[in-house]
Amino acid sequence: MSREPLRRPFSVLVAGLAFATLSVAASVWTLDDGGQTGQSLTPPVTNLYPSGVVELSAPPPVAVAAGVQCDISGNIYLQYSSSVQFLYERAREQSPANLPLRKLSPDSKETVVFPVGPFPGYQWFNTAAFYVTPNSDVYNLAQACRSEGSPRADTCAWIVTKYKNDGSPDDVVKLRLPGGVLLATARFAAFGDGRLLLSGYTQHADGGEEPFTGIFDRSGVLLTNLTLPQDVGPAPAPPRPAPKSSEGSSTTASENKEKHPGILLAEAVGGSQIVGAPDGTLYLLRGGSPERLYVVSSDGTILREQNIQPPRPGLLPFSVSLTAQDQLFIIYTHVPTAKDPSGAPVLALVDPQSGKTISVYEAPPQAGAPACMARAGEILFTRESKSGALEIARYTPE
Repeated sequence: MSREPLRRPFSVLVAGLAFATLSVAASVWTLDDGGQTGQSLTPPVTNLYPSGVVELSAPPPVAVAAGVQCDISGNIYLQYSSSVQFLYERAREQSPANLPLRKLSPDSKETVVFPVGPFPGYQWFNTAAFYVTPNSDVYNLAQACRSEGSPRADTCAWIVTKYKNDGSPDDVVKLRLPGGVLLATARFAAFGDGRLLLSGYTQHADGGEEPFTGIFDRSGVLLTNLTLPQDVGPAPAPPRPAPKSSEGSSTTASENKEKHPGILLAEAVGGSQIVGAPDGTLYLLRGGSPERLYVVSSDGTILREQNIQPPRPGLLPFSVSLTAQDQLFIIYTHVPTAKDPSGAPVLALVDPQSGKTISVYEAPPQAGAPACMARAGEILFTRESKSGALEIARYTPE
C-alpha cells in the first residue's frame, strides 16, 4: 500500500520580513513526575532586556523550518529561506523546499551553509531533520526516492549526511531498516561514539501505526529497536467514519483521542525532541502532558527517565538545547486559542534531573524568534536587522 511522501512541515514566522513576536504568561500547574506530587507553582515570568546585537553577512529569513538547535559554544543552527519566490515556486510545483541549513556564529560573525543532496540514484529527496552534537558535529537526515510517485519501502531510503566544519559532506550513510518497513520519522540524533538514533513510527499496510526508536551503527546497520518504558503504544488501523446521529452530533476531540489512539501516538512522536549531553548520551523528550524525558546510551540502555510538565497546558516542544549548566532550554509552541490568539512561543529553563521548571521567560515583541541560551545566561534571538541582513539579538534576564 503506497502512501503520500512525508513532507516536513515548516512554520512561517513573519513580522514584516522579520521573525515572529514572543509573549508568555505564567500559570499554575500540577506536577506529577513519579517522585514529585502536589501543587507546584510555575516560576514567575522573567522579563528580558536587550543587551546587544550581532549582524551577520547573511540574508534575512522569511520562513523558518520547524526546530532550531545550538551547540555548547552558543552557535545557532537554523533552516530558513530568504526568498518568497523560492517558496512560491516549490509550492506551485508541489515539491519539497529543502531549506538550507545555516550555522550562525555570534562570536565570529561567520555563517556556514550545509547543503543537502543530491543523492546518486534518487530523483526526489526531502530533508526530514538535522542534528548538531554538543561539539558542533552536524548531521542531516533526508528521505530519498527513486521516482516522483508515492514512496514505498523498496523505492525510498533514509540517508544521513555528516558534514565537515566548512559545510562540505564528510560521510553519507544509508540507514538499513528491516524489510518492508515504511517509516514516518520524527527526529534523529548522533551519540558521542557516532552511533545514530532514529525516532518515529512505522506505518503498516492496513493503516495501523506503532512507535519506532532504533539505534544504528556508523554504517547504517540497525543494532537495537528500543522499547521505551511508558511510551505510547501501537495504534490500530483507523475505523471507517461513523455516520452522524439523528441529532447531527459529531465526535468531540477528547472522544476522538480515546477512540483513535493514533492521534495520541502522532502527537507524542511528532512532538519529540532530542539533544545530546557532553558525556555522549542523548536526552529524548517525548511530547505529551506530561512530557517524558529518557536518557539513552548508545548501547540502548535507558539510564534514566523523568516526567517534565510544560509551563502550562497545550504546549508542544518546538526545540530543545542544553545550556552550559546542563539544563534544558525548551522553546514551546501552541495552537492559538481564544485566550491566547497570538500562538506565541513560551521559553522555559528545565532541570533534567528533577523535571522542575526553573524559569519561564517573556521577551519584548521586537526580540525576534528565540534560538538558545548562551553561556552567560543571555537568550539569543534571530531577526532581520535594520539594514536588511540577518541579526542575532542578545537579551538578558532581569
